[in-house]
Amino acid sequence: MHQLPIKVLPAEHESGHGFVLRALTRNGLNFSRAAAWLNLPWKTAMRDTDVRQWSWAVRVDSDWLDHRIPSSRRHEGHTSYGFMGSRWRGAHSFRLRNPQVCTACIRERQYCSTTWDLMGVCLCATHRIHLTDTCFHCRKPLQWNRPGIDLCTCKRYLTYAAPPTPVDDRVVRWVEWVSMRLTEIGSFARDPLLAGLPPELSIDGTYKVLLAFGLKTKGHEVLPATVWGRYFSPMAMALALGRGIDRLTFALETGAWEALASVVHDPTLERLEGMGVSQADRDIARRLRRDVFGLENHGDPVLRYRTRGQLELFLKASI
Repeated sequence: MHQLPIKVLPAEHESGHGFVLRALTRNGLNFSRAAAWLNLPWKTAMRDTDVRQWSWAVRVDSDWLDHRIPSSRRHEGHTSYGFMGSRWRGAHSFRLRNPQVCTACIRERQYCSTTWDLMGVCLCATHRIHLTDTCFHCRKPLQWNRPGIDLCTCKRYLTYAAPPTPVDDRVVRWVEWVSMRLTEIGSFARDPLLAGLPPELSIDGTYKVLLAFGLKTKGHEVLPATVWGRYFSPMAMALALGRGIDRLTFALETGAWEALASVVHDPTLERLEGMGVSQADRDIARRLRRDVFGLENHGDPVLRYRTRGQLELFLKASI
């Protein structure tokens, strides 16, 4: 077993999987051949030891790669996933098997951005276009096991752009917020996504709340309990997030939580309440389930009292 002979330098905001793909293709390899050679996984979330072996093979700092590749670890009795210094509950939060790209970005800079690995990032805030997870030519899902950053497995270029569709400014703001939270760069990097939400909420917790409020397209729609774990196309994800932001904003501004009972997906909140990566995630899921579905107050603590300029999400007049 040897290291790759040609060393490739990583870009500042490059994803771990994207960098490994660039390094492999520069050395005449692809993911499946290299994984078989190293006897390592690449289609699923990796363990820390796997990441270290990959970093050795492609000749990059192991801490740099570990920070940018979703890796599994045990925490508080559950498996969680580390990525960009944040924790996530479930591999379904990442696009491990079916990556997505911004065709304009890969045409301009020839590398994949870190945030594209997240299921909840569905558009490029720079170019204001939706990401794509399907080849425009062969119509097959994109794979990491492709011959180059800008090539599909059908060996045709991904830089062709379909006619752009309008993007939702609210979803653009969500993508910018995720990027700022991951890098802690920006004027509102530590602020909540929406006024009234606690800043202690994790990115994963905020994402799950938006899904709970946005998965249903209409009132009383029946969805599978585990719909939150599905792979969504970037366009479908953008629509769900837009609905979630719209409905959550309405409730935060009016306090009419119970009016949304028919359009909120309770199993998503239930999972967040039981398996959120932070106590703040679990607390808000419990409180939202109570406010939306009229559950009884069993003495759970109020998270946050109203302060000047803050919407009254966590304190009811009856308490």
